Amino acid sequence: MLLHAVGAAGFASLLALAGMLNADVRSDQVTLPSGRAMPSLCGVRVLTGVPCPGCGLTRCFVHMAHGRFRFAWQVSPAGTAFFLLVAAQVPLQLLLLMRAWRGLEEPGWIRWNGVTLVVVASLLIAQWLLRLAN
Repeated sequence: MLLHAVGAAGFASLLALAGMLNADVRSDQVTLPSGRAMPSLCGVRVLTGVPCPGCGLTRCFVHMAHGRFRFAWQVSPAGTAFFLLVAAQVPLQLLLLMRAWRGLEEPGWIRWNGVTLVVVASLLIAQWLLRLAN
């Protein structure tokens, strides 16, 4: 039960944070609510100069949270799917929490949640490999 409560709160917090940040549509810059620029969050890119499979997810999530779907897609097509998966987790975790409170078992279809995560992770890796090839 605690896992579902923490999950719902964590996913909701991630979405709220994405909504509080801002991403410039003309550059790679993400800014804090104060207007200050955020430093690069990708240690791989900072150390090697090569982007990792998750590079662009912050900008993608911020654009999605602000309803700028076209810009989110341009930054990371797989990231848009990841954002939707994260957004779907909030009501899903709340549903599972309510079922646990009532003493009900998790529904059988919940295993697809993990399968969906694997598919989205695979899309991120495929997108990364395509970008490296270009």
